[in-house]
Amino acid sequence: MRLLIFFYTFCTVSVMKIVFSTGAGGHKNSLVFPSGKTFLVPSTSGGRQVKSLEEMPWKNKVTVALNDATKRSKSLQKVRMTKNDIIGIAPKRNNDNKQNVQKITPNAVELKERNIFWNAIGSWKGKKKEAEVKKEKEADKEPLAVTRFRQYLRINTEQPRPDYQKNRDFLFDYAAELGLQAWEYECVPGKLFVGITIDGTDPNLPALLLYSHSDVVPTVPSKWIHPPYDAFKDAEGNIYARGAQDMKCVGVQYMEALRLIFAANGHKPFLRTVHILFGPDEEIGGYDGMEKFIQTDKFRAMNVGFALDEGLASETDEYRVFYGERAVWWLKITCRGAPGHGSRFIENSAGPKLSSILNSFNEYRARQHRLLKANSNLFLGDVTSVNLTKIEGGVQQNVIPNKFTAYFDVRVTPTDDYKKLEAMFTEWCTKAGPDVVYEFVYKSISDKTTPVDPSQNEWWRELSQVFSEEKCKISKEIFCGGTDSRYLRQAGIPAIGFSPMINTPVLLHDHNEFLNERVFMDGVQLYSKIVPRLANLRA
Repeated sequence: MRLLIFFYTFCTVSVMKIVFSTGAGGHKNSLVFPSGKTFLVPSTSGGRQVKSLEEMPWKNKVTVALNDATKRSKSLQKVRMTKNDIIGIAPKRNNDNKQNVQKITPNAVELKERNIFWNAIGSWKGKKKEAEVKKEKEADKEPLAVTRFRQYLRINTEQPRPDYQKNRDFLFDYAAELGLQAWEYECVPGKLFVGITIDGTDPNLPALLLYSHSDVVPTVPSKWIHPPYDAFKDAEGNIYARGAQDMKCVGVQYMEALRLIFAANGHKPFLRTVHILFGPDEEIGGYDGMEKFIQTDKFRAMNVGFALDEGLASETDEYRVFYGERAVWWLKITCRGAPGHGSRFIENSAGPKLSSILNSFNEYRARQHRLLKANSNLFLGDVTSVNLTKIEGGVQQNVIPNKFTAYFDVRVTPTDDYKKLEAMFTEWCTKAGPDVVYEFVYKSISDKTTPVDPSQNEWWRELSQVFSEEKCKISKEIFCGGTDSRYLRQAGIPAIGFSPMINTPVLLHDHNEFLNERVFMDGVQLYSKIVPRLANLRA
């Protein structure tokens, strides 16, 4: 419910009523005058949508911008207001037909209304302070690991504009809290990796990499039951925030596992060097992050022998462990043909060619779907999926176009033969007719998998023993999407995707993403067993 606050200011001609409401064009948080002119009150809280005055970050002054729909200029005129001139803002039209902001000195009558208005602001600030105290009291009652998790979640690292600096500062402070020293690295200016290196007693042995990414996908706040960057915890211990599952949970679980390990052994060094690395851009492909980072001297000097990265939640009591992932192929297929009038049977037109392409792809899609449904031992990542995502073409209802373009999202399982698959696409284009061609909008290579046979992989042998000792049921799978692990595997570094979240709905990239604090803490305990076993693995 919108909070409407009224106060009055006297102009030379009339009394004006200012209302906090939705202004012209659907703008939120605006000062609306009876004349129809609107003052926008922009949020200074990182661009998030603010629904009411109670959520406005006033801090004893506000910024007001005049929004005149008739102005040709897109720029907004702004004026800073303090307590003494909050009452004195009014629109004024000059002879040059430009809209300006005019300050009006308040008189004795106005002072009362101004104080009423400002008392409302003070009341809001008081409520905010009470809320902060309440959060501090809640933090006193919860495990420190959960508090750090929620603090990390409150940092808005949403693509396409993550707050990399705030994220960096938090992680540097976090490392210092654990007696560790963080470092930073940029492959592309502004896109920060944050790393922590714990030197092992034998630096010649290949190191263990604990990897996570800090960025998260966009949100639609109106679809959330709690603001996506408040890290609200309900009575059941469910923590709602973007990144709760994907994948800030894992980054904090690494750190809190180290806290437990250090508390038990007094910072006794591991045999192998351990790197904790936070990546900047996995959610937009990792092209400026991990893809470039593995080609640097910095990464080569890290001497990584094995990596842990993200997995998925499991709705059962089985942990999902990922040893590979499907490649991402985005295809563009262009069908050219003869144009003509819509009333005629035009030979060699583009439409029938497009129809042939759609039939070929959909038949293959149906075969893969049947294969998945027929074998209960298969997971989604074990088959290749094909989906039509966009069609372009046509200029007018009665005109046969000379071109149609179809776009497909293909996710190729690593067990498929890439060359045979491409040959099949070529065959379908030939079958459709002349002037039908395909090209890759994007093509990743992800045909490398990490061996999950103890006799072939000593890292997996040690990891699977921990799962067995901790009585963890596991499901070994191919990841259906894409992660930064593909760059590591293609570079010859074995990597396992593992996010310890059982009995949890899969909500990555979804509205109301959450993780229960008990599930989170169980993951911390499990990583506190995994890390020393892998870090002390003898050659």
